[in-house]
Amino acid sequence: MADPGPMMLELSQIESSGEYRVVFKLTGNVTKETTCSKETGDLLLNTNTDHAAKSIITRSLLKKAANPSDFSSKGSDQNIDTEDDFPQPDALEEDPTATAAIKFIWSRQSTSILLDQVKEKDQLVRAGKMTKKRMYQEIRDTLNTKMQLCLTEEQVSNRHKSILRGYKNVKDNNRTGAARKTHPYQEELEEMMGHDPNITPSCTISSVDESASKEEEAPKKKK
Repeated sequence: MADPGPMMLELSQIESSGEYRVVFKLTGNVTKETTCSKETGDLLLNTNTDHAAKSIITRSLLKKAANPSDFSSKGSDQNIDTEDDFPQPDALEEDPTATAAIKFIWSRQSTSILLDQVKEKDQLVRAGKMTKKRMYQEIRDTLNTKMQLCLTEEQVSNRHKSILRGYKNVKDNNRTGAARKTHPYQEELEEMMGHDPNITPSCTISSVDESASKEEEAPKKKK
C-alpha cells in the first residue's frame, strides 16, 4: 500500500454493537472508513499501549479500509497482522501510521453521561468538598466503567469545556438578533444552569486548577 502521508484516525463507538467506527483522514482530503472490535479500539485509545502495537493495528485497519473486499466478513478484525509483523524501533520513525493522531469521537450516550455526572457533582465543587480535577477523575472512571472505554481525565475535561464553549457561542449568537441557533445538549445545559444565562456551573472553561482561581479572586474582594 502506498504511503498515506500524515493522518488523523477518529474512533467512535457504535452503541448498538460496542464496536468502533474507524475513520482515517488522509492528506488531500481523502477519507477511508472501516470498523474494529471493542478490544482493538480500546488498545488504540489506551495511553499505555506501546507505539509498536498501535502502529501494527493502525496499519492493518488502514489496509482493511482501503481494500475492504480483501477482508472476510467473519470478524471486524479478520486478517489483522500478527506480532511477527511488528516494526522494529528504528522503523517506527519512518512509518507514518506509527505517529497517527488518534482521536476519540464522543457519542450522544457518553456525552449525556458526562453531563449527568457534572450536574450531580457540581454542588460538591461549589461547596469546596471536591476539586474540579477530582470531579473529572471520577467522571472518567464512571464513563470507563459504564461504557467500557479507556478515556483519560484530560479527554473528559476537554469534552466538557468544549460543550460549554459551544453553549456560550449559541447564547451570544441569540442575543445579537441573528438567526437563532440551538445547542445539541441545550436542554441538559439549561436544566443544569437554571435557564439563567448569567448562571454558569462551577466548572467553566477556565483552568481546572481551582486553588489558583481562588487566589486570583481574593484580592478583588478586599477592595
